[in-house]
Amino acid sequence: MSGSLFGGVIKCVLGLFAVTHTGTIITLLTYILSVFVIIGGVNCLESSMQLKKAHVSAWGINMALSAVILAAGIFMLFFPFDAASTAIIIVGVILIADGLNELFTSWRLKKIGKEFGKTIKEIKDEIDGNIIDM
Repeated sequence: MSGSLFGGVIKCVLGLFAVTHTGTIITLLTYILSVFVIIGGVNCLESSMQLKKAHVSAWGINMALSAVILAAGIFMLFFPFDAASTAIIIVGVILIADGLNELFTSWRLKKIGKEFGKTIKEIKDEIDGNIIDM
């Protein structure tokens, strides 16, 4: 029973704080979202470097998008927006760009994986003597 009382009191205090300090909550959410965008940008940069190491064409496009996403996250972190609607729209656009970038990277890596699998199968068949010459 004491855990429920304590949880209820904390939730009420947090609720009152959110209602009376909406600007602070919006700024805090902007900081949290910017950290997620920065992490996503760094992950995309890492994927871009993997695409480059795999000699995949058009890895530069992925690298450029990753850099833009990372820069946007850093911008959001250091310059939080005052207007909630503007912040939400910009965060939404950044998240869409980040998601598209990750989808593009996944698609490219899947394609590389399939090509690699075919090459491995051909090598295995050649080693096993399963190649039929005509």
